[in-house]
Amino acid sequence: MTYREKVLYNLGVLEIKPDHLLTLAELKQSYLRLTKLYHPDNDNPYTDSKKYFSMKDSYDYLYDHLDLANEELMHIINGDPEVKEEVKEVVEDTSVNEAPKAMPQSEVKVEDRPTMLLIIISFLSPIVGVIMFFMTRKVTPKSSWLYLALGILSFALNVLLVAFMPKFPIGV
Repeated sequence: MTYREKVLYNLGVLEIKPDHLLTLAELKQSYLRLTKLYHPDNDNPYTDSKKYFSMKDSYDYLYDHLDLANEELMHIINGDPEVKEEVKEVVEDTSVNEAPKAMPQSEVKVEDRPTMLLIIISFLSPIVGVIMFFMTRKVTPKSSWLYLALGILSFALNVLLVAFMPKFPIGV
């Protein structure tokens, strides 16, 4: 693969047309736009990790060789008709306008068992029990309801203790 083909391939992966000189801002903007679509950690079922990593490699390559890539783009823009036909063929081969393929979702099994430490902390500090409920209710629903119940129970016991506590004068 010639250097021109490498530059054109990497521009095609990042969906940048080779009709102008490349800037860092444009390179970064294209990379960030495509990262939202193809990042393997986002909730989109159409994420493609191979596409993401090839896109990341293309970004790194063009970022590191921006001056040389712009020099090659200058030759392409001002070049002879043969070069322009070659560019069209390479750009058509690297087009990424097709829809991303669905990736199988990995099934991670999480055990929904409350820990003894969090049970004790939820009972001793009601606000922690309420916070733990909101933080873990989607991942471990049974445990989170236990933390919430212990937090509410602890709060109710504290209110009852304060309400029925005998009032002693201070300093006796």
